[in-house]
Amino acid sequence: MHILVPIASVLIIGSMASALYFMMHDRGTTQKMVWSLATRVGLSIALFLSILFAHWMGWIQSTGIAFGRLSVAHPHVKPRGPTCMLMDAALVPETQ
Repeated sequence: MHILVPIASVLIIGSMASALYFMMHDRGTTQKMVWSLATRVGLSIALFLSILFAHWMGWIQSTGIAFGRLSVAHPHVKPRGPTCMLMDAALVPETQ
């Protein structure tokens, strides 16, 4: 999966570049631009479905989005940075 995503991304960007090339040079005389864009859509859908399948099979794990002290998947994951310190301060109740 670590190799599939970068390869698919390069292929998707290459398909978009070829569509741009055909749009500029063919001037609508051929269907090459349409086929390039259809290929891009097909590759994008295939990448999305393969990521969903890999998650379903357990080959990849989601880590969730850590927001302050609230983490969806892993409560022990704590984000770092100045913004998170502000969020932590806002989440801690004040004692009198």
